[in-house]
Amino acid sequence: MHPCPYSACVCSQTAPTSQASCGRGCGEKIKKGSVRFGEAMKWSGGENGLVSAYKHATCCRLPSGVPFDPTEVYGLGALSEEDRAIAVAELSSTEIPEHLKAIDPEDPAFLGAKQLERVKAPETVALSLLP
Repeated sequence: MHPCPYSACVCSQTAPTSQASCGRGCGEKIKKGSVRFGEAMKWSGGENGLVSAYKHATCCRLPSGVPFDPTEVYGLGALSEEDRAIAVAELSSTEIPEHLKAIDPEDPAFLGAKQLERVKAPETVALSLLP
């Protein structure tokens, strides 16, 4: 059975296996026993046309401007105190995690400062290839 009621926006639980991947997050596997959040997502093969798209706790953020309401997170009370603290801290955070920030290829730090050594063109080249 689907772990979340369909009226809930987000459900929380500890991962029973390591099979799920972080959907719409980092894409890596969610380790067994770690806190994960599930969001209802339309899919024709799911129960009532919905499935849970799971994310790591560190990859889940509420949309900007939406306040955190613990009553809207199904299963939060079933977590251990330690896991509940992690879940509340991550959901109430407004900062984007470093591993989910957009990459700017124009940023000089993106490629680093590695410069290639200039080499002299062979004398046997008949025409100049580059200026």
